[in-house]
Amino acid sequence: MPYSRVTIAPRYALRLEDLEATDAVFARCGSCGREWLIATHRLHDRFRAYARMKEIGHLMRCPTCKTGAAMSWHVLRASPPM
Repeated sequence: MPYSRVTIAPRYALRLEDLEATDAVFARCGSCGREWLIATHRLHDRFRAYARMKEIGHLMRCPTCKTGAAMSWHVLRASPPM
């Protein structure tokens, strides 16, 4: 299913509960360049629904190079097939 980048709320105000089941978080490591998608149900397993995504983003670590200093992320929403 294709994804498109969406802006649901400002980064400082976006909470995990604002994301839908069809959303995914696209994360990129600025150090090694690795990219991956994180499904929202995986985030719900680890964090409370009222957790701010900005705080979750600060806790993200790259599984390849184990750094978290240069992480970037944004929300993707699944688009219905045409």
